[in-house]
Amino acid sequence: MADPLPEPSIGQFLTSFAEQNFIFRNVQPGADLRQRIEKEIQQATESVPTTFFANELPDTRELRDFIPAAQTGFAQAALNCITRICRELTANRAKRFELLIDARQIPKAPDGNIFGDIILIGVRYLA
Repeated sequence: MADPLPEPSIGQFLTSFAEQNFIFRNVQPGADLRQRIEKEIQQATESVPTTFFANELPDTRELRDFIPAAQTGFAQAALNCITRICRELTANRAKRFELLIDARQIPKAPDGNIFGDIILIGVRYLA
């Protein structure tokens, strides 16, 4: 039996994801994106992904970042965000984290300009 193919780097994964998962040139986050980012954060920080219960939320810290959903800048913006999250979790010795990913639509500005869609990538964590 042949050896399995090596897993692509997180940068390669994000680029490929942006090329394959979009609507009207905006990336649409999904479960596979969540799983890969969780894995990357876990490996980099030794923090364990979890889902926090309501009674734990007052004790958590939160870090949120909004990145453009546009295909062209998504991979690099997401990579920068993941790096920032990993630094924060490592600096605060986080033991557990919950990944937050959500697509948001930004309405037209009053002056008629369209801001475009964004994606929230963030974490709640316990130190």
